[in-house]
Amino acid sequence: MHDWDTERDAFRALMVDTISYFDQYQKLDLMKRHGVKLTAEQVKISENAKKWVRRRTPLVKGYGAETFTNLSQRGIQALGGYGFIEEYDAARIHRDSFAPLLYEGTTQIQALMAMKDLMKFVLRNPKKYFTALVNANPIANFFGAGSESESKFNETQYEFKKNFVKLLMRTLKPGTVTDNPSELKSFFMAKEWLKEENVEKLMIHAETIMYALSYIETLRVLMQHANKDESRVKLFNDYYILVKPRFASVYSDWSLR
Repeated sequence: MHDWDTERDAFRALMVDTISYFDQYQKLDLMKRHGVKLTAEQVKISENAKKWVRRRTPLVKGYGAETFTNLSQRGIQALGGYGFIEEYDAARIHRDSFAPLLYEGTTQIQALMAMKDLMKFVLRNPKKYFTALVNANPIANFFGAGSESESKFNETQYEFKKNFVKLLMRTLKPGTVTDNPSELKSFFMAKEWLKEENVEKLMIHAETIMYALSYIETLRVLMQHANKDESRVKLFNDYYILVKPRFASVYSDWSLR
């Protein structure tokens, strides 16, 4: 049951952090709509908030809805027969958990949105994305990190990016990097990555991509909390231990299918 509490509290942190960004963006956008000229600092805050809300919206919806259903089901199992009777709220809570799976867009829709957003980010400048990955040396991240939590997060994020690039190369087949300048230029052109038959192969992995991104963003929030409040370090570490084997499972799936 400790794992259940960990996932509940971790997701709650992700949701609240995302909502706080939405509140910032909504307030500043409302000011702008009413003719208020935003300061340079306010514009910066608005653009940053918009970025995080857009990136996390499908993750909060998809991961949150699935977590609600999974945890409520486990609650029924923990109660045994009592989970079915009206004197307990477990069965009602579990029934209610199916609404977010449908009304806010199914998990499959959220997964496709998350994958599309990530692909748009990568294809906006493939060369920049690959160069950043090459330069993201785990050893440098370890010594440059401000805390153990940050070091673990950086390592986890690097592993995700590395495995995601392998998935892209295997499914989208954009070409081969060679010493030939013309072939290298072709490799970094976005249109080489968007052949329909290959994109369909990538879409098979949309749900696992969404889950991996959800774990990454949750770890990001918990890492930031841990850096500010020592009492939050335990939750970060507990969640890190919880999702580490999930990442391994996702990467295994990517390598086999």
